[in-house]
Parts: sequence; C-alpha cells; structure tokens
Amino acid sequence: MKKIELEFKKDNINKKFINEAVFGYSLIENHIKNKNKILEIGSGPCFLLSYLTKNFPKKKIIGIEPTGEGFNRYKSYISKLKKKYGFKLLEKGYEDYKNTSKKYDLIFSINVIEHVNSWKNFIKFVSNNLSDEGKCILVFPNYSFPYESHFNIPIIINKKITRILFKNTINKHEEINDSDGLWNSLNFIELNDVMNFCTKNNLKIDVDYNIIDFMISRVSKDKEFKNRKKIIGLIGRFLKATRLLVIFKIPFLKRFIPYAFVIIEKKIT
Repeated sequence: MKKIELEFKKDNINKKFINEAVFGYSLIENHIKNKNKILEIGSGPCFLLSYLTKNFPKKKIIGIEPTGEGFNRYKSYISKLKKKYGFKLLEKGYEDYKNTSKKYDLIFSINVIEHVNSWKNFIKFVSNNLSDEGKCILVFPNYSFPYESHFNIPIIINKKITRILFKNTINKHEEINDSDGLWNSLNFIELNDVMNFCTKNNLKIDVDYNIIDFMISRVSKDKEFKNRKKIIGLIGRFLKATRLLVIFKIPFLKRFIPYAFVIIEKKIT
C-alpha cells in the first residue's frame, strides 16, 4: 500500500483521495492477479485507475466516470492524471456504455452503487458484461443500518424524513465539499434487497462479513478517515471492544451489517 502513497504523495494531492485509492486497492488486490480484462465503474478522481494502469501495463483496464451530480470536483484531477498516466476512461454513465463484444474478467465498483438511479439496472449491466468466469466486486454502505456515511448522520425512518431533520447539516456538507446534489444522488440501497435480486436473476452472490473488522482497522490506522468518520468509528470500536460485533453473525441480523462487500458471479448451468 505504501507504493500508492508514494506514487501520489509527491504531487501534494488531497490526502483523502490517496487514502481512498489505498482502500480500494486493498479490496481488489487478491482478485486482480489472474484477471486480464478489468472494468472499474465509478473511477472518481482516477487515482486508483492511474495506479493500476501504471503497475499492470499488460492488463486491459478501463474506467467509467461520468463526473455527475455531486462529483464535479473530480474533473480537474481527471484531466491532470490522464495526461500523466494515459489511462483509458469513458467519461459517461454506465448506462451510456454500449459494449457489444468485450466481456470483463473483473468488474469492480467501490462506493458507487448507492449513487445510481437504479441499482437493479446496475447489477443487470454488470451481469451482461461479465465473462462466464468473471467476478464483480461491489462495496457500498448498507442502508438497512440506520446511518448515512457520506453526511455522518443517523437515518430517521427514511430518506425524506432524514432530509427534513438534517437539512442544514446536509446543505453545509455539500457546500463545504463542493458536492452539490450528493444527497439527491443517494438511493438508500439495502444489502438484503441486493441478495434477493441476485438470487432471482440467477447470479451467485457472496458477502464478506469481515469487512466490518477491516473498516474498524482502517479507522485506527487512517487518521484522515478517522476525522471524517468520528461517530461511526466510535460505534465500531465500542462494538469490537465489547465483542458485540458477533451480532452481525446471527443469520437474521446479518442483513443489518453497516457496510457491504459482495462478490457477484454468474451461475454457470
């Protein structure tokens, strides 16, 4: 992971984006080695895409990033990094990507699916573009757990009521972070719904419940992330210290895990 930090640290780039690239790579590292055709959906400012392009030159790696509502701040980074690293990026939404022949061995999307208009269409897109032996890695906040991680606020009943109660907090966050429209982009996706949808559509889905331990570890090691996620960090450390994390191993309660890491594959008949 130090290689990623050293790669971008010299450019005096926002530490948050460097840390997110480190985080993303740590999640796909064990899956990328034997995959030759790779698609990242939601490349953001493209730090991870830049690193992958440089360090895996023999692999065919493509990113998709529309720099849509709530993410305009990415544009300047994309322009600078593209000149330096020469990565392949489709600056459009996944809905506008017409792939007639190429199938991917690995598709990954980190903290993206909660922002799309239809997560069901997103998963259908993934299924249509995976090779028979391909894998898709999706990482996203699970809104069955009553906490909104982008704005660090509790969810009160539903999105509409939460917006009313925390209007000032939401507006201030969007203004400070130049992310107008971020709240509107959220679809409040729930893990249990994703699992049921995959099952009904002949897709195999595995959930890695170790992601919670991983996230708690990140809070302790990543100071910048800790400052952004103070509340959830406190909750996580409390649950771990009191050994209450085991509640997420109870079958019925697994659906409420705060953060989801799933691997989707086609069922070969």
